[in-house]
This record gives sequence, structure tokens and C-alpha cells, in this order.
Amino acid sequence: MKKLFAIMLWMGLVLTIKAQCTVEIEAQSPVYFCHGESVILEANGVGGGPVLDQEQTNYTGGSSELTGPSNFFWQSFTAGITGKLVQIDIGFFGFINGVGILSVYTGNGVGGTLLFYDTVTVYCSNTPNAQILSFPVDAEVTAGLQYTLKFDPDAGMPNPYGVQVEMTGTYNGGSKDGTNMDLVFKTYVEGDLHYSWSNGSTDSLTTVSTGDVYTVTMTDASGCLVSDDIEVFENTIDTSATQNGIVLTANQMGANYQWIDCLSGQPIPSATNQSYTASSNGSFAVVLSYNGCVDTSSCHAITTVSNEDFLQNTSYAIYPNPTNGNVYVPAELLKEHVAAYLFDLSGRFILAPTITGNEIATDKLDAGFYILILKSESSSYWFRLEKL
Repeated sequence: MKKLFAIMLWMGLVLTIKAQCTVEIEAQSPVYFCHGESVILEANGVGGGPVLDQEQTNYTGGSSELTGPSNFFWQSFTAGITGKLVQIDIGFFGFINGVGILSVYTGNGVGGTLLFYDTVTVYCSNTPNAQILSFPVDAEVTAGLQYTLKFDPDAGMPNPYGVQVEMTGTYNGGSKDGTNMDLVFKTYVEGDLHYSWSNGSTDSLTTVSTGDVYTVTMTDASGCLVSDDIEVFENTIDTSATQNGIVLTANQMGANYQWIDCLSGQPIPSATNQSYTASSNGSFAVVLSYNGCVDTSSCHAITTVSNEDFLQNTSYAIYPNPTNGNVYVPAELLKEHVAAYLFDLSGRFILAPTITGNEIATDKLDAGFYILILKSESSSYWFRLEKL
């Protein structure tokens, strides 16, 4: 259903009221977040309202417009502001009490895309003779592009009725009906809001993953310049651990601890203290829960526990060692399903290479020394490997 609007502006009377500019940042999730996570910040701005964009107010003569089918007038104009066209003023003269259809098109003339149309009331009293009427519209416009307003007379419009024109048009952004005349008119645009964040983002939304104070500045075509800021907090966990012989100690104080076997990925039963004493050789890490966040330390290799199920092999050898290519595993060790794990000498897990046949590729390794662990269901073997 179309709405019927009637807003009158007498010549010289401006009813535009500038709103107060505001901007406020809202976080779309809690401002306290864990390391590795992020929070989306949204700037909600209110601009200063519509501003005068295009105008042609030289009234040097009148144009008698006819009613009836196919009778209408139009004026093209070039937008100077990107945003929402919210109001068009048109100059009329003489007594008028009728309605018409106001439309807005893209381009010069009425052959473009229809952006807006609505029924409007046109009422001009006898005094004063010339009046400017203001009509609400709703159409998105882009600075530098041409648009056209069109008025189709309807019920109650006198035949003829008068519109104000400049007989020899001086408006450079368009013309009336494609002639050398220009309509007396004004356009008002509510300009787009522009955001500038302290992290360089220029959208209303920005995603941050580091604790800091973030500021946004908003501007618009009305001259608004307002800012707001918000502080977000990144909860971090110290995932380092200290190794002293066969004892591993998490450096983070006050956390909940769960030590795990890096080779199987399974938690070690009852290993929930800040320190863990290994009962067998292997590679171990600790899962820490602190301030609502969870993180895991790197793996630490322990090879000094005396355990008959974990042997520094003396009867088997991988070859060639040192190597600059593939390493061959003795076939005797492959009678059961065997998984391979590579660590650096500090115990940091590097990768779990695939055993193809009885070969392990080392092309992904940098030159240096590594610990290779071969683990089956019944036993584990470790080897010192040098990559050339």
C-alpha cells in the first residue's frame, strides 16, 4: 500500500533539524577472551541527519504543466553525496490542491531504473503565489552519478498548473525535460557513515584477537566527528614447562593441570599436579585450564627412566644415520604395527612421519639432531638421528 505524504515548506523557511552525532562500540561476544580466539567489535553510529546536496533556486519564470495521460515533468541532477536521498523540494506557483506521483530514476531522463515512487499531496495557497513544497523520498544515491526526479499529476491537479523554473538553466548537473530550462528544486541526502578504527579497519565491524584499547572515529557528510573506545582483554596461559631430570613442572601457577602422553594423546591417570614425575620414558605435555581458557604445553621427551619396556636399542639400528634422504627401519621392528614420532633434543614434538614399507622420509626435517621413537603395542625404541 502506498503512503500519502504532505509536507509544506514556504519559500525561505528551512525545516531541516540536525541530529546529534553519536557512536558507540559494542562487543558481539565477551571482551575477555582466550589466546587464539577473537572478538568482533561493532560501531553503531548515528549521523547528523540529512544535508542539502543539490539545489537550483533561481526562479526566473513559470512553466505551465498539463494534466492528463502522458503529461509529466522531470528534472535530472547529479548527486554530490553518497547515501540516502531523503527529501526533494519542488517549486510550484498558483493555487493547487491535488495529488501526484513523485518518482526517482537512475540516469538522465525517465528511462533508467526506478528507485522510488509514491503518491504526494501538492497544496499551494493563493498567498504567497510561489511556494516550495517538500516531499519525503527514500532512494540510495552515489556521488558523481546522475538521477532524475519525475512528477506525474493526478487527481485534483488544475489544468494547467504552475511550476517554478529558471528559463535559461544554469544548473550544470542536469536539466528540466531535456531542455535548456531547470526546475527550482533541492535535494537532501543523509550521507553514509564512515568509520576509522585504530587498528586500520574502515568497516563498522572489526575483529580483534589481541588485548588492547580500540578506538573508532565516525564521520559523515553533515560534519560529524565523534569517537568511542573499548578495552578488550586477552587471557593468556604460560604453557612453558621446566624439566629437571625425570620431573616436569608447569610454570603457570594456579591452574588446573592434566599431564598427557604425547605419543598416545591420552591423559595420564592421577597426573593432575603442577609437577609430574615420569615413571617411564616417553614424551609428555600438560593441559592447563586457567581463567576459563585451556591450552597445552609442548611435548617434553624423557629418556632417562630405567624401564625394560623402553629400550635405547643396542641390537637394532636405523640406517643410514647420518642421512640426507630416507631412513630404513629394521624389518624385525615392523612385525607389529609401529608408529613413528620425531622430537628435537629439547623434547619438542616435530612430526609423526609415515613408515612406507620400512622407510621414513626425512625431507621435511632441517639439518640437525633428532630423537626418533618407534612405538608398538608391546614396546618402544628410540634412536638418535642426524639429518644432514
